[in-house]
Amino acid sequence: MLAAPFVLAHLPGSAAWLGPRDAEARAAMGPVQRALGPLASVAASVEWVRFRVALRSGDTARAYAIADSALELDPLGTSGWLDYAQHLIFERGSFLENESPEARRRWIQSGLDLLARGETVCRVPGELAFQAGLIRSGYLAAIPDEDLRWPGGPEALFDQGRRDLLRAVAAGRKGAREVLESLDEADR
Repeated sequence: MLAAPFVLAHLPGSAAWLGPRDAEARAAMGPVQRALGPLASVAASVEWVRFRVALRSGDTARAYAIADSALELDPLGTSGWLDYAQHLIFERGSFLENESPEARRRWIQSGLDLLARGETVCRVPGELAFQAGLIRSGYLAAIPDEDLRWPGGPEALFDQGRRDLLRAVAAGRKGAREVLESLDEADR
């Protein structure tokens, strides 16, 4: 029974629940994901719970290893990329965690880089672009420059947030166009 997903995942014309029917899309999937089929998503969900448990116990190195494993199991999902990135940006990049703007910036940049990486592989890239745009233009750009010292300042964050939102619009993310229009109105 445990071998069934592996065997089915390698048969031509396998059921749609095993993943993309397109041979190129299936080839782009990782070997673990192809082997586990729909169980990869379930396994990743378990890993995300373990990630939060490890964080609560203060074992960040273990938590990050678990998160990386979960992303390998289900790179097509968006929630894992978002959860991990938001942890890096809002928790590790917080004022409570880091006294120096440089340390905050490094954690925040790590989270933004993670969103960008996820955008290249996930099933719904517009969602990750949308969240990156909101984080940059709605949250980070509002932080006083002396508290973050972002290269190019808040203006650079705002501009990059607009570019993120443009990618979200192009990807068809619902609501992205309205957010972009409201940013443009506020900028006038």
